[in-house]
Amino acid sequence: MSVPRPRRLRHGIAYAAFEFEEPVRAALHRGKFGGDRGALEALGDITARRLDGERGRPRASIPDAVVAVPLGSRRRRQRSYNQAEVVARVLANARRVPLLEGLRRLRETSAQSSRDEEARRINVSGAFAWTGTPIDAAHLWLVDDVLTTGATVEAASAVLSAAGASRIDVVVVAVVP
Repeated sequence: MSVPRPRRLRHGIAYAAFEFEEPVRAALHRGKFGGDRGALEALGDITARRLDGERGRPRASIPDAVVAVPLGSRRRRQRSYNQAEVVARVLANARRVPLLEGLRRLRETSAQSSRDEEARRINVSGAFAWTGTPIDAAHLWLVDDVLTTGATVEAASAVLSAAGASRIDVVVVAVVP
């Protein structure tokens, strides 16, 4: 499986380790819906290695810190953990940078999977806030499990930028081709 090409976003670049296809899709679903944190940790480890690129030269510059896209409280209770946070913790440890926990979801949003791009953007508009330590001029990696249209990470990135981050690159396990 080849590594997908980076995608330009408003506040930085999105990097993915895989395309959202089998068997990666099944492993992500086991981690996200089946309670298999080990699958998420393994995918996070592989993602970290795939960000290293060829000849040990990193594809993505090392950030000052890592931030996970937060879940709403209802989904967090259902799953007992945030799948993006599990992956983000592995990436932060691999790069020896802190995992910041100040990005909050202000309101529950309905599932994005059945929505078109415009509906996704409306659904997550105003859904996030930064309540953590100051992040002035920081280069951050915003981590999620899957990138589809980019609506969720763009909404979260706008909040991080408004809080002072100078660059927000997105790192995901998989991107929908």
